[in-house]
Amino acid sequence: MKNGEKYQDMEHMKKTLKIGALVSGSGTNLQAIIDACVRGAIPGEVVFVVSDNHGAYGLKRAQKMGIPAFTVDYDRILKSYPKHPDRFSLPSDWDLEDILRKQVLFSPKTPQKKVEGFFACRVIVEAELFNCMTPFSFDLIVLAGFMRLLTPYFI
Repeated sequence: MKNGEKYQDMEHMKKTLKIGALVSGSGTNLQAIIDACVRGAIPGEVVFVVSDNHGAYGLKRAQKMGIPAFTVDYDRILKSYPKHPDRFSLPSDWDLEDILRKQVLFSPKTPQKKVEGFFACRVIVEAELFNCMTPFSFDLIVLAGFMRLLTPYFI
């Protein structure tokens, strides 16, 4: 395009994005995204919502709009894993070395066992997130007020 010239063929930009949303609370960010999709400001539709909080009002907002909504119980796993790691299975694509290369949360001085436990718990939870999302075809994930850290495994 030359300066000042309008782009005439916008058809390729009209694709409807399939959006997955992660929420933790009231869902005001989610509602803003849904509203923007409905009025055409975002060329997309929210196709699922997942929360880490069973009581998140964002889940109710999704359900009112007919959007599938799920919860992954972060707290249960984060509390249970340190006491009973044998009750949980790490996903087959778990790669601790890769995660350690990419992570920036812990300094090299942090005890290795603490770092491994932290990431193992979260990878187990994130694998559950993936299990909720897998049945859906989506182009984009939005963190619409999702109040959890995501590891390099998820990203």
